[in-house]
Amino acid sequence: MPVQVAETVLAFYDSLFGHLFSSRFSQLIDNPIKRRDVRRRVEEACDAASQSLTRLLVNEDVTEAALQSIVSGLNALIEVLTPEDVATTTYSPDTLLERFLRTAPPPAALATEAERTSTASRSTPSYKH
Repeated sequence: MPVQVAETVLAFYDSLFGHLFSSRFSQLIDNPIKRRDVRRRVEEACDAASQSLTRLLVNEDVTEAALQSIVSGLNALIEVLTPEDVATTTYSPDTLLERFLRTAPPPAALATEAERTSTASRSTPSYKH
């Protein structure tokens, strides 16, 4: 399953980074050598980003159904995020997240996990001195 998780996550990030960066830069850079260099750098950033999410999902031992649900929900980012969103400091990550959640609610797998985590933290006794 770890290889499948990595392939699924990498496909998501390929789409996201392609939408945000590669497609835009390809139109702006006339020199084909520089354009290929930028594309490689975007792919490297994509690989780095995908490693963190892949590790998280593998460590959480997500099921195939949960993996598909999570990635399907994250794919909605492609519809919501624009290159201008990531290029400006006008919006904080929290603001972008709030806008994203209004547009596309979290996948059921994430909502269920959040509920489980919050229930567990409420039932865990606090040992404050």
